[in-house]
Amino acid sequence: MPVIARQLPNSNPTRRTALKVGKTKRDNSPIAIDVLRATTINRLDILSVEYEKKYKEIDDALVDSTKTNATKDKAQTDLFLFASHYIMVMNLAIRRGEIPAQDRAYYQLDISSDALPYMLSEETLLQVGENIVDGDAKRVAAGGVPMSNPTAQQVKDRLSNYQTALIKASETTDKLDIKREALDKLNSEADEVILKVW
Repeated sequence: MPVIARQLPNSNPTRRTALKVGKTKRDNSPIAIDVLRATTINRLDILSVEYEKKYKEIDDALVDSTKTNATKDKAQTDLFLFASHYIMVMNLAIRRGEIPAQDRAYYQLDISSDALPYMLSEETLLQVGENIVDGDAKRVAAGGVPMSNPTAQQVKDRLSNYQTALIKASETTDKLDIKREALDKLNSEADEVILKVW
């Protein structure tokens, strides 16, 4: 004798599909009215709409989060490029004897090394950007000639863009997490309704 086996949904996409299929079958089959209790029909009607709404909110929040994170990544790349070029140009000026090596101290850099500082984390990149902006102001105030190509102002602009992009990316990621949590809160009831409908 054949056995019909159904696997209960174990993820949000499979729950969404199961609720849709259950509602569609119930709405299009007069037999389902006799099979399901009124309370189950009511729960299915309400939950399938609510689950779909929450799922759509996650999709929208994911689009926003993806866009703001792409903007953040671009701002990070730009700041890295300008900060590293600023330090490289300064090191070349030191090699040519136009700037004393001791001026690296204004930027919180090792005065005996022309190596680029570590800038691969958000925190270190932000710190290097701030060190360049502050260091250039201190060096110029002490009688030094402003750096060019890029200037400290160009680094400052990229630093500001990156800081703004970080905040927006964090906000949209938080919103996405909240939307996911709201959907997850429906999963227990969704599992009960799906089991009853099946």
